Amino acid sequence: FLDRALEINPESADALAGMGLWYRNRPGGLENELQAIEVLKQALDINPSMIDASNWLQLAYANTGRDKESMAILEDMFRRDPMYKPGTGNLVWTYASLGRFDAANRLIDQIKPYVRDDSWVMRFEGNVLLMASQPGAAYPKLMRSFELEPQDGPAELSAIWSMLMLGMYEELAAMEVSFPFFKLSALRRLGRTEEGLQFARDWTNRIGDPGLLIGHYFSARQFETLVEHVNANWPDLQMLQDANTGLSGFGDNTMINLAFAYKKLGNMEKHREALSFVRAEHDKQQADGFGNAVFLHYAEARYHFAAGDSESGLAAYEKALDIGGFFAPGVIRADPVFDDYLHDEQFRALQQRGHEQFNEQRVLAGLEPIEPEYSL
Repeated sequence: FLDRALEINPESADALAGMGLWYRNRPGGLENELQAIEVLKQALDINPSMIDASNWLQLAYANTGRDKESMAILEDMFRRDPMYKPGTGNLVWTYASLGRFDAANRLIDQIKPYVRDDSWVMRFEGNVLLMASQPGAAYPKLMRSFELEPQDGPAELSAIWSMLMLGMYEELAAMEVSFPFFKLSALRRLGRTEEGLQFARDWTNRIGDPGLLIGHYFSARQFETLVEHVNANWPDLQMLQDANTGLSGFGDNTMINLAFAYKKLGNMEKHREALSFVRAEHDKQQADGFGNAVFLHYAEARYHFAAGDSESGLAAYEKALDIGGFFAPGVIRADPVFDDYLHDEQFRALQQRGHEQFNEQRVLAGLEPIEPEYSL
């Protein structure tokens, strides 16, 4: 349909924007995002007022690591139409991801007097709390938002993310979800390996995300299978990196998993190569301003532990805790990079501190505390 529309009128901004969205929705990583950028820019050159196309373009920029260009579009969209939900929501999320919580809350306060949609405002407020590592306060807002709009994808995403952070694994495992990472993480932490494997395969076939199966094989400590899977699908690590989009603020955990698997199999050359991709990605994210994100500090800890640098790993782990981070039960058990440090006194002390901070959030959300995964 879109091809035919462009044959009839190659200058149709609507058809070009539709083609950009089509590319964005296809599995395939960097190549599809770059094609989306090309046609969305053409559409906006013809009709700059297409705000949906502007939002799709900034998402493609963000997924290809062009965060400053994405931010510029978001801020321009907010100036043009602060009541455009996707744009304002994405700008609130971006500010919060950068640790700019005051800026995010100012946006919410600016639009709040004009919004009758309580679900929208509750989700924005909850997302800021999530990124500030306060899921206990975020959870009731996000669940209420999801209850009010159960068909809304962003509302579902935020709600199930808060559930994962609060250790609500059984509830997540029982749900039908549109965002597989969170349910798969719950299955891993529950030790439901075979169920998780089938779930990861099904969703990989649907959306092509390389991190799902790689993460599952890694968590199950099936390192040979992991490397065989990567070699069969991405014989060059740059190909894997190109397929692994949307990393900003969260580190590069998929490549860390692969680097660690190479190390366990004794392939130190590939181990170092994979780590070099991680280092470059983390340095870029920090340069783009994501150094305040607790998720990036946690990924930094995983990077250093995978590299065998326990001193730097412990320092990064402590930094994540210092800015409010915590790690729910099952996280350590499901993550092989920590296996060699489970009896390290400093590591166990940090883990105990993180668990106490986790239970504070559970209580704030009205949930019962959970016993620590490992006790001192």
